[in-house]
Amino acid sequence: MLGQYRDSLTERVDTLLQGADDFLPKPFRVEELEARLVALIRRSRGKEHSRLVCAGLALNTVTQRFSLDGEPLTLTPREYAVLRVLILKTGEPVSKQQIIERILPEDADMNLEAVEVIVHRLRKKLGGHRAHIVTLRGLGYCLEPQAVDQPPSAQ
Repeated sequence: MLGQYRDSLTERVDTLLQGADDFLPKPFRVEELEARLVALIRRSRGKEHSRLVCAGLALNTVTQRFSLDGEPLTLTPREYAVLRVLILKTGEPVSKQQIIERILPEDADMNLEAVEVIVHRLRKKLGGHRAHIVTLRGLGYCLEPQAVDQPPSAQ
């Protein structure tokens, strides 16, 4: 009976009244979860801080555009999608499969090597910038700030 109650309007209202910021009933799509997380981050930081930042690389969540040290960063739609996934998870590893699942509809076809190509192109566009994409063998990729005392490296 509890499973039926959780999806009901009464349960959703009770959950919100007890202090929840949002409610996402199952089943849900990853895109909806990510959009809700961006909205929560935006609300927690206030309207003037609608950006996600990693060492000078910034995603304006309102305009949906990246900038690098204040300059617009020109990206293809797939480069944008991959970099968005990485900046949402700054400092955390994201596998190639997770990237594919977050950027493509379920019926689209993309192989793991395509992610490698996109990451390679992103690394070139980021150049030797402080925000860089690290390969974590066996885990995937991670966007993180370059340590101040380390020289930029092509990873």
